[in-house]
Amino acid sequence: MSHSLPDGWRWVNLEEVIEPSTDITEIEDNREYAQITVKMHHKGVVLREKQLGKFIGTKRQNRIHVGQFIISKIDARNGACAIVPPELDDAVATFDFPTFDVNADIDTGYLDFYTSTRRFVRACRDVSIGTTNRSRLQMESFGQIEIPLPPLDEQCRIAAVLRNADANIARVEDAIAAAQEVKRGVMRRLFTYGLGDEHTETRRADFGHVPNHWQTAPLEQYAHIQTGAAKGRDFNGGRVISVPYLRVANVQDGYLDLTEIKYIEIREDELERYSLQPGDVVLTEGGDLDKLGRGFIWHGEIPNCIHQNHVFAVRVNTDYLTPEYLAYLVQSDYGRAYFLSAAKQTTNLASINSSQLKAFPLLLPDLEEQLELAAILRIHDDTIRTMHVEHESLCEVKRGLMQGLLSGRVRV
Repeated sequence: MSHSLPDGWRWVNLEEVIEPSTDITEIEDNREYAQITVKMHHKGVVLREKQLGKFIGTKRQNRIHVGQFIISKIDARNGACAIVPPELDDAVATFDFPTFDVNADIDTGYLDFYTSTRRFVRACRDVSIGTTNRSRLQMESFGQIEIPLPPLDEQCRIAAVLRNADANIARVEDAIAAAQEVKRGVMRRLFTYGLGDEHTETRRADFGHVPNHWQTAPLEQYAHIQTGAAKGRDFNGGRVISVPYLRVANVQDGYLDLTEIKYIEIREDELERYSLQPGDVVLTEGGDLDKLGRGFIWHGEIPNCIHQNHVFAVRVNTDYLTPEYLAYLVQSDYGRAYFLSAAKQTTNLASINSSQLKAFPLLLPDLEEQLELAAILRIHDDTIRTMHVEHESLCEVKRGLMQGLLSGRVRV
């Protein structure tokens, strides 16, 4: 149900402010075309590839232009819509990506922000029909979706405020990326020369140059590798309990995201077998390439927490190895090179098993050097973590502005 609007605002159907583009082109064999796609979750229109027309199967396509509104019939229910940016002017899109001219009653910036809201995405989901993975937007019903329309000058002011919020978020994201790049450079130096400098004697190992004085040994000599619990098992009797567990989504590169913890059923007598202990290094087995061997240290944040079978828990022998040093080694170029070489790979996917993790060729300086090296990298992590807190704060501010400005509860 549409909520009440301030004076001067009105509800309009989408078809009142956008209309289907009629610019359809015939693909010519000897001409090169920029082909686009629209990313889910309002991540924009992006170039998919450029190729000659003779390699393009669909010969009639939409020619798109800067400032047009474009949406994916299949993924509209997942927020796949955007305004065409200048760099994709004159690109082409199949009819699975309906394209619309925006009329003078609505500002493209305002339209862009409103169509990123949950309310709009839900409306697209409601007018999509079909099976779960192939549900398609019904275009007649799409045109009937209602949106709130302020006066044009207020639309422009709303868009300007939200663009400023986006600019603040982008500034912090750039700072995070720069800090992460600095950290990678420091890691590269530390895991090549240790605490020394470029004059330190090194040797060529299988996955990069390493200090001569560091020992190498399989990880299993200095750590226990614990596998996790699988979901959906048949327990065949016995007392079953529900406990919190770490999923792949919780295990990020260099930190644990514990904002959403789910529960899993296990037998009561399995709790000790699968429980995480403070100091465990938790690592993902893979999936997408960026998930391969990523993770960090469990500090006992949640009592009686276990881990799923796609996450390993590495419990080190602290007489020889510190968890923090191991976590950083796994993050390093050396660690990533090993996991990529050992992993079973398909297109954009890779995974390791417990045997490959046990065989990881551990670089082992003495404990004092491990502690000093980890302390250096912890300083960089603390800086990055502070930036992430600022980033989340700015995102929260933007969410509040979106809710207030796009509903008319906050005026500018």
